[in-house]
Amino acid sequence: PGLNLLKKAILKITASHGRVSISNVSKSTNLNDRYLRKLFSTYVGINPKRFGEIIRIRKALTLILYEKYSISEAAFFLEYHDLAHFSHSFKRIIGASPKHYFSEKNEINHLFLTPNMQEEEKRESDFRLWLKEMFL
Repeated sequence: PGLNLLKKAILKITASHGRVSISNVSKSTNLNDRYLRKLFSTYVGINPKRFGEIIRIRKALTLILYEKYSISEAAFFLEYHDLAHFSHSFKRIIGASPKHYFSEKNEINHLFLTPNMQEEEKRESDFRLWLKEMFL
């Protein structure tokens, strides 16, 4: 039962592009916050808040690179309180500030050269394999 609830939590966080609160996810899955964090830690390897932050920044990358949003438009769309909060979160996940990251001429290749992003890609790949094994 825990894995089905974890799947439901993952889908809720992903569908909201990371904009849903963890307490809201807990309520919708009928799990307490502590048990949800334990499930994430055990099966995903990170806490649900960090997972949501990664999903949110990935959506920001998509908006900026492929849908041609400005950095501030992406931050607004993803409901960051202000640009400083977005920049701090972006730097924590990507390893560079948005301004520095997008100042590179070859933005798409830069995605694959960022060390933190390579780690996240590996984690995401491992996570997708795990999801496939567990739920498909």
